[in-house]
Amino acid sequence: MQDTGPDGAAWALAVRGGPSTLDDLVLAWTLRGAPHAYRRADLRAVAAATAPFSDADAAKRVFDASKPLSTAGIAVLDALKVVAGHMRDMVSTPTVKGDVSGELSERLDEPYLRYSRPCSAIHLYEQPFRLAALQAGLELEPGTSPPVLRRIPRMRAPNYAHLAAEAEDRLDRTAGRAPRRPPRRDARRHHRGLSRARAECTDSVHSARGSAVACGGRSFR
Repeated sequence: MQDTGPDGAAWALAVRGGPSTLDDLVLAWTLRGAPHAYRRADLRAVAAATAPFSDADAAKRVFDASKPLSTAGIAVLDALKVVAGHMRDMVSTPTVKGDVSGELSERLDEPYLRYSRPCSAIHLYEQPFRLAALQAGLELEPGTSPPVLRRIPRMRAPNYAHLAAEAEDRLDRTAGRAPRRPPRRDARRHHRGLSRARAECTDSVHSARGSAVACGGRSFR
């Protein structure tokens, strides 16, 4: 459940008949780098389910951070592992996001970093920072702004040991997706066939939108 805005996840759970607090849940940056609420017992499985499928997939998830890494010959998935490793090492006690980011900028090389105009500082790209946090075994402390990161009790850092292809079926994010639309050439062929059906049918009856043809007991759409 995404936790964006004031009490976002709590509201979303409440309107679905669930608890109105996050007392039994844990917050982590996962999909799109946004904070989501999960059952604590599911965190290991969630780390795999929300990991990339491949290096190419990882490059898409970090947006513009992938270009300098690629130019430097660094695979994005390897870069995320490096970031997660540093974050795990740095956060032994609850630590404000800005402090983690500041130390990362001192530890990491130029391909990992960018100049931020709002901050007037050089630091790690945002998406690699967020996506590496759960892989470093870190959760978000609820109700903190700016965010505070802390270690997840009794959980070793996954650090991309398992990728999304190994996710449990119940957490497979690709399940239930709408089928891909047919290629345009197939769509054009369909419409050409529909036009011929209309032209050849003398007793056609068109719907109000002109999308259906009834001809001799047959219908075309």
